[in-house]
Amino acid sequence: MALTLFQSQNFAETFLQYAPFNVGFGQEPMVSVASFIRSTIMSAPLTWPWNRNENSTIFTTPGVQNYALAVTDFGFLEKVSLQVGAKITNVLGSGTIATMTANNSFAVGNVITITGLAHTAFNGVFTVTAANGTSFQFASATVQSSTADSGTAVTGTIVELKDALNVAPLSVSSDLQRPSAVSVITRSAGVVNLRFLGVPNKYYQVTVTYQKLAVIFGPFIITSVANAVGGNTTYTGTFDVDAFPTGATAQITNFATSANNGSFTVVSVNATTLIVANGAGTAVTATGYVSNFAWAPVPDNYAFIYNTLFLGEMMALEDDARAQTYRQRGMAALLSKAEGLDQTQKDVFMQQWMARGSEQASIIQRTQMGTQVRGI
Repeated sequence: MALTLFQSQNFAETFLQYAPFNVGFGQEPMVSVASFIRSTIMSAPLTWPWNRNENSTIFTTPGVQNYALAVTDFGFLEKVSLQVGAKITNVLGSGTIATMTANNSFAVGNVITITGLAHTAFNGVFTVTAANGTSFQFASATVQSSTADSGTAVTGTIVELKDALNVAPLSVSSDLQRPSAVSVITRSAGVVNLRFLGVPNKYYQVTVTYQKLAVIFGPFIITSVANAVGGNTTYTGTFDVDAFPTGATAQITNFATSANNGSFTVVSVNATTLIVANGAGTAVTATGYVSNFAWAPVPDNYAFIYNTLFLGEMMALEDDARAQTYRQRGMAALLSKAEGLDQTQKDVFMQQWMARGSEQASIIQRTQMGTQVRGI
């Protein structure tokens, strides 16, 4: 079971004489502070194996630079891998020859790997015997009728491309023209538009490796509640689907009817409707708040990091002089685990983080000086 913001609250309050961290609506300010910390951990330039995702649905077309990637959890681009490939749309077996309909850049003699076809006899490793821009053939002892099917075929060396902010030199096989970099040009409504800064010269299968988006803890606003049906209660409002996966715990507050408040298991969610396992929900039109307090996907063994950073930020809100000390401790622990950064990059990251506290201290000092001057 993932650790939650409640544990962080209990830890931090002991350092601040149990000052309340959740006096505002929706258990603010601690909810927004925690969201800020998790976003810092999971945002660029830090990359983590537990936050990595891949998508291989894009196939390039020679001469075309821009491509749309349909993903909802995209945080930032880590790398792109290219492999000469093709998306198969039709299969035909005739005698000992299999013909695949697919835009491709294969050549006779290429060894290809085919996956994903419903015609399973055509999945496997084969040698191309004939190819043009729209189809290719290989030898097969299995006879199949011409049928619409969907699968992929790939061959050649995989080439990894960094994004436009990280264009480190990479080895490239002689048969691939490496685009110099890849950049995200726009993203909205679950679609990320990518641009190859070098123009692809072949049909490639593109594998996009990215870090997943850091969702906020909350609070999300609820505008009405329906009567419980079958042990579940439906809440209407505005929600982030990624913040409430099925089986997560939703923390609901602020309703005058106590039965509508509490910790409930998420049954389902969309952008406007949240259904939880609350068998006592009572219909009402009023404003409530819901959050997911789990620190996941940040692993539990990072608890020292996010608890220390959380403590530092809550100390800063209380004007506690120890805030910078705990910020520095938490950031040092975070960077000790960070992957993909050299020492110079870690130093810059630390300086930028700590500069926030320096600016706040400067503002406080100027305010104190002004108060003293007015008192003279």
